[in-house]
Amino acid sequence: MQKSLIIFIIGLIVVSFGLGLTFAQREESFSLETANDRAMSFINEVLLAGQSTASLVDISKDHGLIKIDIDIEGQPYTSYMTNDMQLFFTEGVNIDEYTQLAQSNQRQEVQAPSESQNLPLNLDEFVSCLSEHEMLVYGADWCGYTNQLVDLFGGFEMIDPIYVECTQEEALCQEAQIAGYPTIRFSGEDYSGPRTLENFAETTGCQLVY
Repeated sequence: MQKSLIIFIIGLIVVSFGLGLTFAQREESFSLETANDRAMSFINEVLLAGQSTASLVDISKDHGLIKIDIDIEGQPYTSYMTNDMQLFFTEGVNIDEYTQLAQSNQRQEVQAPSESQNLPLNLDEFVSCLSEHEMLVYGADWCGYTNQLVDLFGGFEMIDPIYVECTQEEALCQEAQIAGYPTIRFSGEDYSGPRTLENFAETTGCQLVY
């Protein structure tokens, strides 16, 4: 009886060791190089849908996730992906820091455009001019890339005349065949140039006054 019990315990140890080794090998198979290929493919082919090209700045492990620092048309972005490469996050929020800001009533200050952003003096007229040139921005408020673009205009209220929120206008975005956020179009044609106010001005002839 004791001999059978000992054999049974040894068997459990061997099986457990084998499973642990298999799991470890599986974890090791998710190298940063593989994660990089998957993340950049998803960002460029799905999120940006060919409208712009993201280039990798750095990829590393951070807080149990894979941190991806990229550059899009000169703008830095940081995204995250789970180690199994199944879940992708366009941005991350530090829970402790954000909680402290919310409790001290500073959330609006954080979300407001930076003073160093130097918004144009004629922003209302500029947006109206872009609207006359049939510029439309299709985005989603959960998307970090959308929020970066909206910030260039000083917020959602300012960009509203040329902005379509796809989480609310699903039928409209499906009809327009929007495959990535944000999608920018002029007169129905996809725009793939740099996402700056200056380039929008150059494309349309709309003037910026600072």
